[in-house]
This record gives sequence, structure tokens and C-alpha cells, in this order.
Amino acid sequence: MDTNLELLKKNNSSIEIKEETEHINIEHLWADDSFMLRYAIETDFSTLTDIEFPNELCAIFHKSSQTIELIYAPLVDTLPHLTRKSTFYFKGIEFKTEFKEPSEQLVQIAKGFKELDVPGESNYRNLRQFRDYYREDQQTSQMKVYFQDKKPYCFFIKGDFKKIKNEFVPFCKNINVYIKFFDRKAPVVSIVNVEPKIEEYPIPCKTSEEIYPEVISTNEIDPVALDLLHIANETSNSRLKYLFHYQVLEYFAYYYLDEELKRKLSNLLKSPDILHNYDNYSKIIIEELKDYSNNTSDKQKLTKLISDYLTVEDISYEIQSNLKYFSKDIEFDGHFKLPALITDEKIFDKIFSGTKETKEKKKEKERLRLELINSISDRIERIRNVLVHIRESRENKVIYPTRNNNRKLLPYLYLIRRMSEIIAMKYNV
Repeated sequence: MDTNLELLKKNNSSIEIKEETEHINIEHLWADDSFMLRYAIETDFSTLTDIEFPNELCAIFHKSSQTIELIYAPLVDTLPHLTRKSTFYFKGIEFKTEFKEPSEQLVQIAKGFKELDVPGESNYRNLRQFRDYYREDQQTSQMKVYFQDKKPYCFFIKGDFKKIKNEFVPFCKNINVYIKFFDRKAPVVSIVNVEPKIEEYPIPCKTSEEIYPEVISTNEIDPVALDLLHIANETSNSRLKYLFHYQVLEYFAYYYLDEELKRKLSNLLKSPDILHNYDNYSKIIIEELKDYSNNTSDKQKLTKLISDYLTVEDISYEIQSNLKYFSKDIEFDGHFKLPALITDEKIFDKIFSGTKETKEKKKEKERLRLELINSISDRIERIRNVLVHIRESRENKVIYPTRNNNRKLLPYLYLIRRMSEIIAMKYNV
């Protein structure tokens, strides 16, 4: 192997170097499989010996000069932010920033760029436009028109990164806040979410087990709940999705009166002398409502709503699709721990088994159903509290807004989504 490429690999353990008869391929740069670099076998790689590829950034890091070179784009040079030079102080350390033309290292990297797959979240680390710009001999007439008034630019940040232990991502997130604080239209540092390899969670879907119905009977859904369900489907962030679906339950729980109170109020309103003795009846109604409000917490209202409008059958597929997940304690980034929802993996066999039953067996089934519904209500409320308030007061632990946590939340998102949909369809305000 070329000694210069050996040094490049020493600085970047993820890359793979493959030698062919006439070419050398450098793959898995930034731990990204969507592209590679391809060069003639005689290429001089001496300029690449002192650089690193930070996985979370569309950038190269020049070790000797302690400079991050963020890969930007070919742009018209009249854009106002391209002339800016700023000095940032981070943890008391000076960092200078400016836009300028790419380094010779980046030019060489861009010229060797070759797509292997569809672009992921990193969008090929922004290298494709630079490749097209530098390969003038391969530009179509349309591309030549596009590039004729443009110059390639990168954003350089220079400072002693060793003093902050090369923690590029927290540094760039801080820089982004201050850039946007002063200029809402300014570009910021693109941070690529490097997703950890964790368990995939299947999406529960009714048509996996049932035939899509030919006839569907619909009820008009409350307009507030309808808008919440709509926005929950539109957003891509699982934390927001979860909160919107929880708000559907919260909305109905707020207005929900249990059946006993409904019956009492209905009977009072049917009294033939209600108009004559309205003062007396109004006091009775106020007392009933006051007692209900004082003796019923928001959590109790939520649990009552769920138990009255949902059956275990309604949400069993959501749980069984990810039974292993629900059968173990879940710990999120931030050390918030959620106890296992299911302590017996055969609970559904016990609940749904048999047709001829003794009274004792029916009671046992009912107990299991009630326990499960109460556990679901408890878990979804605890998750909501941490997402809204960051800290769950009883645990003093958090669910950080990380990609890992967003994925870990998915089985509960699938569960609460089904719950909010069913209650919205059944509920009449």
C-alpha cells in the first residue's frame, strides 16, 4: 500500500483502501457507504496524510493547522455572508472563522468522488457539486451555464481544538446558535446524525393480520382531535408525534366525565322543577363537579378514559408486534428508566384463551386486563412528563433529544398512536 495512504488510514480507521490494476479506491470515508474516491494508480496522495474525517460533519479536519474545513458549495460570490470573518471565543479559546476557496486536499478529494448508492442524510458530504465543478471536461452545456458565475467555497474554523478534546459536535452546535442569533438567514454547520446500530422495531399494521375492509363506517371526529392527529402524521420527529398523540388523549380526558357523574347530572337536568328551583339545583351540580374535580387527578381521568374507551384487544397487536421490547426495562440516553410493561410474555394467551370459563377464571382475566390498561396509562404518562419537562420529577432522570432515544421511543409511539385514533373515533364530546 502507498505509504501516504497508510498514514491516511492511520488517522481514519473506518476507511478501506482497495487497489486495482489501474485504480485505487478509497471507501467508507466518514463511515459513509454511499460514495467512494477513485484515482489512477499513479496518483500522489502526499497531501492527504494529515487529515481526519469527522463522522458527524461534512468536513475535513487539518490536524497540523488545527482547522476544520466545512464543505459548503459552489456559490455566487456576491452573497453577503461569504465575506464575513468572525472570531468566536469558546471555553475561553479563540477560534477564527471565514469563508474561502477549498484547500488542495478537498479539491483532490472532490475530484475523486464517485457515487455508490443513493445519498443518505449527509448528501454525499456535499462533495458531488464540487466534483462536477472541478471536472470541467465532463460538464454538460447546462452544467457549464450553472457554474459559470460561481466559485467553490468552504467554511473554515481555526483554533486549538486539542484544548476542547476535539469535541467537534458540541462546538459546532454552540457556533450554530450564535450564528442564527445574529443572522436568521445565515447558513449553519450541518451536523449529520450518526445513528447507532440498535434493534429495529416492526410497525404494527392491521392489514398484516386482517383484510382491508371494503366498507368503513366513520364517525365525525372532534375537530381539535382531528387537527392533532393530522399534524402528528405530518411531522417526522417521533418525540413530537408522541406528544401530539398524547394531547389527543389529554384533550378528551379533560372533558371526560365518568358514567356515574354523567348519570347524576343527567337526572338532575331532567327534574321537572329545575327552572323553578334552579338555585338549589345549581348548588347541587356545583358540589358534584367540585367533588369530582377535587377527588380526580389528571392521571386518574386519563386512566378512566383509556379503560372506558379501549379494550386490550384494541391494542394487543401493537404490543405483541414488539413484545420483547415491552417485556424488558427500557433505559434512555439520560438514564430515565421505564419499567417493563409486560411481566408475563404469555399474558395475551391467558386473556384470550378459552370460551367456557369459571367465575374465577373470568375474574382473573379481568384482573389481567385492568392491570395492563393501568400499566399502559402509567407508562405513557411518565414518558410524556419527561418529554415535556425534560426531567421526570419522581426519577430526576431525563430523555435526551438524541437520535437513539427517538428510535427507542417508537414502540410506545406506535401504541399511543393507535390509542389516540381509537378514542378519537369513539368519543362524542
